[in-house]
Amino acid sequence: MLQRWNCRRIVAMFSTNIKNERQLFPEEMNILYDSKCNVCKLEMDMLARRDARLHGSKRMIKLTDLESDKFDPNDPANGGVSYAKGMSAINAVHRDGRVIEGPQVFLKAYELVGLGWLFDQFFSGKQLLLCRRREIIRNAGRSI
Repeated sequence: MLQRWNCRRIVAMFSTNIKNERQLFPEEMNILYDSKCNVCKLEMDMLARRDARLHGSKRMIKLTDLESDKFDPNDPANGGVSYAKGMSAINAVHRDGRVIEGPQVFLKAYELVGLGWLFDQFFSGKQLLLCRRREIIRNAGRSI
């Protein structure tokens, strides 16, 4: 009985180490966004505040600004998403390295901050339109 328990414990420890190696960052997902887009910035600020309020120091969402000098598409946490791809539609990277794009990013982010129902009710099609038209919105804001 004792040998069996030790074997299970060793397997569990080994499995935990593998799991930790596959995590690129502690948060559930990393959203790559354009901070120069006022709509995008507003949305990310809201998600960050809600995430902090619900989860404290154990945040669920990491935010990466595509416009930052520190943005590196080769960083595994950024999922190999280039600046051009990130600007064409919103992208996010799960901590295991999977990349998602478009409305799925918002659905997952809203779920992580307890607002998944809100996305389903009000935003499903509109967010995609905003993501694709981000450049128009960004430029319109500059001319004001």
